[in-house]
Amino acid sequence: MGWGACSDATTAADKVVCFSNSASFLKVLAPGVFINAAGITMSGTSQATPHVAGAIAVLRSLYPLETVTQIEQRLVTKGTLVTDTRNNVTKPRIDIMSALGNPCDLTLSPTSLTIGPAGGTYSVSVGTGSGCSWTVSNQVDWLSVGETASGTGPGSFVVQASILSDGTRSAVVSLTGSGAGANVNVKQTADATAPAGTVSINSNALYTRSTSVTLSLTASDESGVDAMCLSQSSTCSAWGPFQATKSFNLANTQGVQTVNVWYRDILGNTTQAPVSDQITLDSLAPTMGSLTGTSTSTSVTVKWTSANDATSGIASYKLVYRRGTTLPSAGCTNGTIVPVTTSFQATVSGLSRRTTYSFRLCAVDGAGNTSSGATLRISTTR
Repeated sequence: MGWGACSDATTAADKVVCFSNSASFLKVLAPGVFINAAGITMSGTSQATPHVAGAIAVLRSLYPLETVTQIEQRLVTKGTLVTDTRNNVTKPRIDIMSALGNPCDLTLSPTSLTIGPAGGTYSVSVGTGSGCSWTVSNQVDWLSVGETASGTGPGSFVVQASILSDGTRSAVVSLTGSGAGANVNVKQTADATAPAGTVSINSNALYTRSTSVTLSLTASDESGVDAMCLSQSSTCSAWGPFQATKSFNLANTQGVQTVNVWYRDILGNTTQAPVSDQITLDSLAPTMGSLTGTSTSTSVTVKWTSANDATSGIASYKLVYRRGTTLPSAGCTNGTIVPVTTSFQATVSGLSRRTTYSFRLCAVDGAGNTSSGATLRISTTR
């Protein structure tokens, strides 16, 4: 038979035509010579390609849970081997009937389950022909199958595992039917590791003026976090349920406060060394220094010595004044604000002659406590 660019001395079924592609990396062969379709007869790779595509479509319809790789393997492993005499390369020619196998063969997804020590519920999908029945069987007491332990056609079932406190165990859940059966391999390993977690006080603030604070807590564990214990000492016995946010009352002692947290999982594994966070309690206002002043006919210059706060330090000063002998309120909550620098003095200009002005200077510490303030009454000159 002549093909223009080449010719075959003989023709036969499963003989590789002289114009065919051929290589060691070729996956499969398919019919491509004198193909009758749509009222015409053609030859070429354009005829072989739709044979493969059609075969894949048929396999996909019967085995919807199989991956592309699994379907490809059906065509490759179930094909009829053909040798290309031009180079002695042997490849499978697709055989759809062989690749189909038994439509009632069972396929599962997934085929293996790795279950955490806390157990749980897991779903398994079943693939098979639409009229094919199947039944799930299980031989161990720590695994149970949900209500759907049998079915007809594609479906699913549920595997439930109990808590494992020690060691490792495995089991096989089997499916049988009118075709080839399938198994799910199940493995469960105990959890001997305590939870890991963190704690932060008032979103990692440095200072607090109140003994009442808010703890932000995180914890994770393979088995699930069951409880936590909060304490300011090195030991703890008052366990409670885990909470991501928890109100806590610090000891009423000025200075650094430490909160320790232990976590416990549902299997009883407990953190040996607690996680902790610190915050400085400062509920006392700063102690003021001295306040003095000098005046001219239209200005007053106020000077002061440093205030003191042993716990959180002095963060800023606030200076206010008002005309007359009535002092601004404690805490510098009213009066005209005077810009303050770090030079421990400030000057107010544009004042009236021979008039008394009242000043109050307040210190603010790192925790936000504000002193009642030091006061000064001073008059401008003529």
